Amino acid sequence: MAHLSNADLSRAHLPADEASDDDLLVFARSFDGYEVWGGLRPVQMVTYRVSETWQQTRELPRCLTVARTALFGEWRSERFVDYGGFGDSNSEWRTHRSYMRELARAISRLIANGEREDEHEAALDWIESHPPVSAPSQGGGLADVDHDVRDAVALTARLLARDVATGARIKEALLRDRLQVAIGHLTGALVEVERHAPIPEFQGVGPVDLIVRPGPDAPSAVLVECKWSRDAKRDKIYEGAWDAVKLALATRASPQAEAVLVTGADRAAWAKSETADLFATGQIDTAELWARPLAPAGVNGGNTVGADCNAGGRGNRFTHAPARLDITHLISADIASTDWQLRASHVRGQGDLVEFAPSPEFPALINDRWLAGNVPTMPVDQYDRLLALLAERRWTPEELAAKVHPLRSP
Repeated sequence: MAHLSNADLSRAHLPADEASDDDLLVFARSFDGYEVWGGLRPVQMVTYRVSETWQQTRELPRCLTVARTALFGEWRSERFVDYGGFGDSNSEWRTHRSYMRELARAISRLIANGEREDEHEAALDWIESHPPVSAPSQGGGLADVDHDVRDAVALTARLLARDVATGARIKEALLRDRLQVAIGHLTGALVEVERHAPIPEFQGVGPVDLIVRPGPDAPSAVLVECKWSRDAKRDKIYEGAWDAVKLALATRASPQAEAVLVTGADRAAWAKSETADLFATGQIDTAELWARPLAPAGVNGGNTVGADCNAGGRGNRFTHAPARLDITHLISADIASTDWQLRASHVRGQGDLVEFAPSPEFPALINDRWLAGNVPTMPVDQYDRLLALLAERRWTPEELAAKVHPLRSP
């Protein structure tokens, strides 16, 4: 039996109570579970939860998609020894097949009642209403990072399309949160939002958008930076250069981790982007990337990628970077019914570190205590440089007048 959508399913397709086991299994695999859910693990989670509820309450799903998923999952479980909680005993196999027939009867009742929800929408409903469950004992599902990221970005695009259809305005934070949900459901890994990673060459750098770990006490396995470029007049795709260097340096400090860059933009922006090669398989010379001209100027007024990113960094910048960035394109996923597209790439630093800026003269955190201990005796030329740095960090004249200038001797 070919794959059947809920809309195409009829009672004629359902196995009768007296049907053979072969007919039951043919019907079970008529549901394209992995495609509907975006991967293996959500199918497993639905299958486990339905089975657990049946064992505790003898209740079966009232959602056609969930019931078909559970039957599909139980069919798949029989292909793995002990995977479904049963062994080689004939009685246990008979018990399992009996449960599968109960699922088929539940599906028959739902069909008779006219249930025909869209299976893709129902799957997204379930994903949104059920928080991901971490599974550290299974290694967090991170055996193949590139495969996991492809699936997660594809699922994220589906979630965002749903958001757009309900009137939501996509922003970077929404992209990040949807990606967090997708990675968590598809891998069982712990996905933390905005956590700092050690980067010795990048003083004052902000947190990483997502850090993926196999479990709470495990080291980071994947570092993810997200960007959403919305302004049609001046796209922000080029800001991924800052994130790519940041990720390359972070994985140098944490070599067990992989780095992924995810950016969303409309197709017109992708077509004219100065840095689309950050999402194309190949190598990029980091110095050349940093010196690329921007026309029109960037959102921070810079005329090159590096100048604009540094301006946006408010005085924080990396001192060194790998000579090259090794890029592997992972996926380009359209957001349905929009002009937007997500692209993801795997980023690795290659070659020796190249100096981009001198070591910072001042600390990343400049607070009242540091000012009081240093400003009164600071040489004039250094004091002038401090004022320039604070201006880069968006200190206002009023803040300087209140907190800094009074510390200087008349």
